[in-house]
Amino acid sequence: MENWRENKIIHWTLVLAVFAITGSTIARLGTFITVEVGHEKYGWLWWVMLVVLLPVYSGLLLLVAFLFGKYEYFKAKQMKMWGRIGKLFKRKSNSGNED
Repeated sequence: MENWRENKIIHWTLVLAVFAITGSTIARLGTFITVEVGHEKYGWLWWVMLVVLLPVYSGLLLLVAFLFGKYEYFKAKQMKMWGRIGKLFKRKSNSGNED
């Protein structure tokens, strides 16, 4: 029982470390881009930056997770997240009417 508890604590500590490192890195990158481009917050370019940084965040998350030995865990979470995002853009087909 004690070994299971230790493994759980180690697992969640590593997961939180991966999120912390990835989030901090993306925040610094976003701040750097914002300062260099010099655009105002919530302008159209700011929204474009958010859309661009989302895939960068996902890739960086998997890279950091790999370095911490949690690649498979985060890969499963990423696949689930991108699957849900894909469903938002998927067109619903006509029910039975395919001409």
